[in-house]
Amino acid sequence: MANILPSCYVVNFDCHALRISGRFDEVQSEWSKFDKGTSWTLRILHCSALEVPPSFVEFHGLQQIEVYNSTIVDWSADSTISSTNHPEMVVLSVVRVNMTDGLLPLGLQSQEFPPGLRQINFCETNLKTLPDDLDSNWPSGAGIYMENNKLTEIPAALAHLRPVYLMARGNPITQLPSELFEGVLSYLTLGGTNLAELPQNVAEPSTALAYLDVTDTDIAFFRSWMEPLVEDMLGVTPLLAAGVLRTAPISMPS
Repeated sequence: MANILPSCYVVNFDCHALRISGRFDEVQSEWSKFDKGTSWTLRILHCSALEVPPSFVEFHGLQQIEVYNSTIVDWSADSTISSTNHPEMVVLSVVRVNMTDGLLPLGLQSQEFPPGLRQINFCETNLKTLPDDLDSNWPSGAGIYMENNKLTEIPAALAHLRPVYLMARGNPITQLPSELFEGVLSYLTLGGTNLAELPQNVAEPSTALAYLDVTDTDIAFFRSWMEPLVEDMLGVTPLLAAGVLRTAPISMPS
């Protein structure tokens, strides 16, 4: 009985409280003090130099991972989130986090990402680009928050994931793929971006879009393919907010 580790259902791994930076050996030492297989939620907080060790794969029961107010120095493929090691994962949340060179760590882009992941949040980070093969790794049909990062475009790979909602407000985005409007999106927020226009042509516009926010952008009109969507939205409730005109009607080009 002396060798049995205590259970810990919710792990609040607070580097500030522990007076550590989150280096490999520090994390390894703290995580060795409890039975990682019993944990449902892992919160990594206030780590100035986080290095995720391979023992992360021993959190087999995780349903939710939160990384907050931290700098990720190393989260390699040896400690990746995967369906094999984390089959119950539902939520991944990365908030107020810096990543090396503004790139998605390898540990967050496994080809065996948990298929049941329903919500993916990256907010207030320095993330500036997403991998071109993201649609081969992340599960489709999730809800995605990508707010107040450094993204200059929404890659086609993200659109191919067919998210049910995409919140991308506050990024310096200048380009959107036409595929984004051909999926099953019900909510799309693009306010506070550098967009000046929506895609010129969309082959088969979705009829599922119920809310579109482009406030605080330079978008001043919607193209003809948007007309049915605008009519549907404005015909029910005033859900549409657009451009510098905000509450005023948006003009359609002839």
